[in-house]
Amino acid sequence: GEKIEPEDLERINEQLRNGGEDPHGKIGLMNVCSRLRFFYDNHVAMTISNNPEAGVTISIRIEKEAAHVSSVDC
Repeated sequence: GEKIEPEDLERINEQLRNGGEDPHGKIGLMNVCSRLRFFYDNHVAMTISNNPEAGVTISIRIEKEAAHVSSVDC
């Protein structure tokens, strides 16, 4: 895939940090991030960065303390 322009990348990461909505209607990443925060009680961080080879990389970090959250059937 294609890389994301640096200013767009910063805007997306800011929205992921703050739980904001994407004004362009691309809510997939925001939806995943908000669901993870709900499930792991806000112990989640998601970032997106350009991959040097091609496309982008999406990283998800879940704090160790959140690993003890019980699962719920969906």
